[in-house]
Amino acid sequence: MLDVDIAVSLPVGRVTRYLDKLTEYHGYLRRKIETFPKDYKSNPKQKLNQEQIKIYAQMQKLEQQVMVWEKTKEKIKKMLWWDDVAKGLTKLNQANGTHPENTNITDTKAIPTDSAPPATLSADGRAWFIHPVAMVDYFNVKEKKTETWDSVTNSRIALLHPRIRQQAINFINDVEKEFGVQLRVTTGLRTFDEQNRLYNQGRTTPGKIVTWVRGGYSYHNYGLAIDVIEIKNKKANWAEKVLIRISSVGIRHGFSWGGDWKKQKDYPHFEITFNYKTSELLKKHEKGKLDGEGYIIFD
Repeated sequence: MLDVDIAVSLPVGRVTRYLDKLTEYHGYLRRKIETFPKDYKSNPKQKLNQEQIKIYAQMQKLEQQVMVWEKTKEKIKKMLWWDDVAKGLTKLNQANGTHPENTNITDTKAIPTDSAPPATLSADGRAWFIHPVAMVDYFNVKEKKTETWDSVTNSRIALLHPRIRQQAINFINDVEKEFGVQLRVTTGLRTFDEQNRLYNQGRTTPGKIVTWVRGGYSYHNYGLAIDVIEIKNKKANWAEKVLIRISSVGIRHGFSWGGDWKKQKDYPHFEITFNYKTSELLKKHEKGKLDGEGYIIFD
């Protein structure tokens, strides 16, 4: 955990990136904990397996760190802000051939008067700049959301390729915000075996045909696609007109929509391909170009 002195000594970009990572990690742990038994807190050691106990311990540790951070955040913001202002005033005073009060300066060589005032000050030397860390609270800027309204959707998004998880979250949340439609991800990541079982359905096994591709040839197999449906009054609403209405939001967030396909339209389907064909992704998979979690590594 960053302490006050270390945080102040780092560039603001480093601090904010650290906070973003902390928020993402917190959201990841919360999604994992949502899959725990409802009464796990009564006796974690008996209710949870070893992996779940480890996640539970990590969450407790993280929440303690967050509490410490909250107590020191105000001090950090003020120090970051006033440090910038003080440096800016010093430069401006030097440019005008004067020095700040209560300072002992032996070098009286002034900076040329045509030097531009620092970016933290206005032309007349009055401070106007608010440090980005302080600005978050000053303007009540909301942090990036790491969850949707639906725990089922959250658990499925958590298994998508890391590169598209936030886009999927933003898609679901913006549809709810803009249209009042609550979407659920019905399918996200699908294994090769699951894909082959679906492909066999209606061909060599009973049931209707529901897919046209074998394992390895669906973007679902790489965590790059989602199928969505509206949940209304706790029931699935399969009306295509709803999916047509909200499709522009998915497209805005970088997804290609199955409703735009010329043949075999798939209205619930949204995917992000990174300009790779499934055959190219399959080759990467076969060559073992995967990260530590088993997801494709993109060049």
